[in-house]
Amino acid sequence: MPLDIQGVTYWTATETARSLGLTRQTIWRWGQTGSIPPGRRDRRGRHLFTTGEVEAIRDYAHELRPANGEAPNQLRLFNGPDSR
Repeated sequence: MPLDIQGVTYWTATETARSLGLTRQTIWRWGQTGSIPPGRRDRRGRHLFTTGEVEAIRDYAHELRPANGEAPNQLRLFNGPDSR
């Protein structure tokens, strides 16, 4: 259940992770690397995210990258723009 603090809706890390099919550890790890917004802590020490931050975490969680780690057009750098 989200929290309303001074007119802003916040979601705990547990709620965020559960709603996105992630673990709290994943949320923590991504936060440590700066891959997701840092969120905030309340006086009880709970890690909180705004709705916009939860959406940014969702977008990061669903981001697709090439399996080999290369950019899709990486070979063009070596073979020219008409290479495929």
